[in-house]
Amino acid sequence: MNRLLLLYFSVFFLVASPGISPAQSRTVQADLRVEELSLVSVTRDAIKKMVCIQVLIRVKNIGQGPSGEYQIAGYYSSTTGSHKESRINDAIIAPATAPGASFVKVYRFMEPENEIRNGFFEFRIKADDRNRVIESDETNNYSTTIRLEIPQEKSK
Repeated sequence: MNRLLLLYFSVFFLVASPGISPAQSRTVQADLRVEELSLVSVTRDAIKKMVCIQVLIRVKNIGQGPSGEYQIAGYYSSTTGSHKESRINDAIIAPATAPGASFVKVYRFMEPENEIRNGFFEFRIKADDRNRVIESDETNNYSTTIRLEIPQEKSK
């Protein structure tokens, strides 16, 4: 009986909400699109034993609804060998983004030296990495790929 009452009130409030019909509430969704990924620098932090990939990121909500908070993650793969893509352990928590607004940040992804070796790599990011935002188009969450070089560790 309690479940039936809860269902009734849920449907009543959804239908009775001013300005938004049930059909509109299903169609008004966010759509996060990665619009820019630019390399700023690739360095090594010898003290922390980390590789630092600093990039400029711009993610725009081109949908009709707000996004809610989401995560942006970085991915890299070697340009030689297996080309297996690996997710960087570090990620950005982006705040809710209103329709038409952009989240812009210069961010430094950090990965332990023992996880990523010297050489050339391809790097990209994915907005809403955990797929927590319901979007009208889930296919545009990846950036284009940029090529970068991980510098060799300096000799002592």
